[in-house]
Amino acid sequence: MKKIITGATICDGAGGPLRQGDVLIDGEMIADIVAPGQDTPVGVERIDGAGLMLAPGFIDAHAHSEMGLLKHP
Repeated sequence: MKKIITGATICDGAGGPLRQGDVLIDGEMIADIVAPGQDTPVGVERIDGAGLMLAPGFIDAHAHSEMGLLKHP
């Protein structure tokens, strides 16, 4: 199923400036990142991203690897 997140502030993770845009998702893949307001293909679920920050492609690598040291010094 295709979805598009519209009007979000996009952080590309490469140090570029923040920008407004729409992100098209096809299944579990990012299909395209386009300027806000471009024509949306027919049959695509729209998700309003206004007021939200979007970081497409980021993986949550959050970890607490030091916790083992605190439990077993």
